[in-house]
Amino acid sequence: MNDQGERKATIVHGIPGRVRVRLDSSLRTPEFMGLLAESLSQMEGVRHVQINPVTGSLLLLYDPTRLSLEQLYGAATAANITLAFPAEAGERPFTGEPTGVAQGINSFI
Repeated sequence: MNDQGERKATIVHGIPGRVRVRLDSSLRTPEFMGLLAESLSQMEGVRHVQINPVTGSLLLLYDPTRLSLEQLYGAATAANITLAFPAEAGERPFTGEPTGVAQGINSFI
């Protein structure tokens, strides 16, 4: 947790069907990240969750036709985690359609 006791995670990158989140250092324990991955894996539409407690990275692959971004935010809120966007992003990274390359990657995975 940061100085205010808030549990934060920053969305590093996201396209429909794929999102990478970086957790604050206080949340990077293998136990917490394992529980988080297990909880996310049980959500309908989640295809794969990959964690790295050393870097605090969580990669989530999901079916955007079965799981909405709002549901993912709801899951973060339920876990008492505030999702933030990098300051340089300026807006949500999920606007627009995925590129052809992104669609190919999602189809492959």
